[in-house]
Amino acid sequence: MITRASARSAILARNTMPEVLIHTNTTDALLRSAAQQVFVRILGWSVHMTTEAETARTSALPVIAYGDGPIGSGFRIAALSGDDALADPFRDPIRFTSVMLTTWQGSGATDEHGRSRTHELLVHRKGWIDRPIVDEVVLDLARRLQAVLPGLPPVRRTYRHIATLDVDNGFKYLGRPVWRTIGSAARDLLHGRMGELKDRAATLLGARPDPYDAYDHFHEVNSGNADRTITNFLVAPHGKFDHAVGLSSRRMIRRMQAIAQWSDVGLHPSYFASEKPQLFAKEKAALEAAIAQPVFASRQHFLRFRSPETFLELERIGIKEDHSIGLHDAIGFRAGTCTPFPFYDVENDRETALMIVPFQVMASARADKMKLTPDEAIAAGKQVIDKVKAVQGTFIGVWHERFISDHGAEKGWRRVVEETIRYAKP
Repeated sequence: MITRASARSAILARNTMPEVLIHTNTTDALLRSAAQQVFVRILGWSVHMTTEAETARTSALPVIAYGDGPIGSGFRIAALSGDDALADPFRDPIRFTSVMLTTWQGSGATDEHGRSRTHELLVHRKGWIDRPIVDEVVLDLARRLQAVLPGLPPVRRTYRHIATLDVDNGFKYLGRPVWRTIGSAARDLLHGRMGELKDRAATLLGARPDPYDAYDHFHEVNSGNADRTITNFLVAPHGKFDHAVGLSSRRMIRRMQAIAQWSDVGLHPSYFASEKPQLFAKEKAALEAAIAQPVFASRQHFLRFRSPETFLELERIGIKEDHSIGLHDAIGFRAGTCTPFPFYDVENDRETALMIVPFQVMASARADKMKLTPDEAIAAGKQVIDKVKAVQGTFIGVWHERFISDHGAEKGWRRVVEETIRYAKP
């Protein structure tokens, strides 16, 4: 006969040290992955799942029954289909989470860069795009569980702020080949952009710093206001959509190395990398050689990706975190959550080692797509931060060097960067 003590000892012997036991009749790998997201990554509880009814009946742990099956006293969660879980997320938070974290890729209409249009996304169609709906549902589940099951630990969850910078240019004027510098100056003259021509000349002559070389200021603003800073570098050769100063520039390499002293460094893959996966490893190796350290984070340039191909290739080359999941033309919660989650390979029915770290606001979306003024952008950013803080999630803002520069068309946007980052302070 299995006693309560022996059942618990058997579980602890597996080195899982669970605090919650889930009894389920299914061995669905996606469901198990979702349960880990709900109980471990969102609530901070250690969990064990069993299909053995006797283990559930005799466990000294708080027991949750998922679906049918005798467990005696405990808490039961209805096991719903994906469609039913979407219709009422609070009835089956586990299945709801599994659906939400595998449907953010989008389908249907795309824009000129092959990206899903926001209005086509599930979260937009359901009216959840401005809510961390997954986190809300799971925290509600925790409150209901704690009202019924004695011995549950408190929710172990802490608000975090990660400030990220995508370096699409590197410098505005410096580090460019002579022929490009001459060509750009000629175009300025042709179009009567005399102010631009004077700025270029002053920068090249050393009379003023390059406008986009505002990285130290970004560091100063982040200090004490962000838990972590990540700077993603575009290192691909110059192309139609890839405009960064190349690794042929010693000035750029020195700047990258200096930034790597105070920021984590991530890869910003080239525009066509999602269509030519062999470029990922090549560009990652070039970036690692330039900064003399390994690179484990990445964000897709233009937020272009192919699912699952892009993410499986990133996993294959050793990237641990992808930061591409967010909105290119709006602000909000593309995956319905502000908690990192593992990319799930639906085709092979497995949880990968690649963590998806979703962001909520991007400067270029607010300025270029939403056409917000700096004051409007600040207010919109604060609203999102408040929602992330309300569920103790992870707020991530995406910035670019042109917005930190406060130069030209981006005049006034440095204040957006500063006020948003300071407001997001943990």
